[in-house]
Amino acid sequence: MKKITLLLFVFVLPFMIIAHPPSEIKITYDLNKFEVYVEVLHKVRSTQDHFIYEMELYVNGKKVIRQDATTQVDNEKQKVIYLIPGLKEGDKLSFWAECNKGGDKKKEITVTKQEGKNK
Repeated sequence: MKKITLLLFVFVLPFMIIAHPPSEIKITYDLNKFEVYVEVLHKVRSTQDHFIYEMELYVNGKKVIRQDATTQVDNEKQKVIYLIPGLKEGDKLSFWAECNKGGDKKKEITVTKQEGKNK
C-alpha cells in the first residue's frame, strides 16, 4: 500500500503542479451576425508550450464545433470566433476548453435577445 501511495505521489504530483485549467470562460454573441465570441482566460509563460489546445462548442447539447490549437493568442487568453447559422434566442451554448498540460473548464449560457451580452 505504501508503495502505491509513493508511486502516485511521485508520478501524479508533478503533473498536478504544472497543470492548471482555464480560470474563466467568457461567452458573448451577436444574434444579427450569428457569431459567438469566446475568451478562455488562461495565464501562461510561453504560448508555444503551454496553451489551450482543445475546444468544443455545443448548441442545445449538440456538438457543432471542435477545434484544436497549437498555440494560444497571448499569455493571458485564447480567443475564438464562430459563425453559427440559425443562432437564436433561447439556445443554450456550452463551451469546453482543455489545457495541453492538463485541466479543463466548461461554461454554459442561454442566448437572450440582448445581443453581445457578457455572460
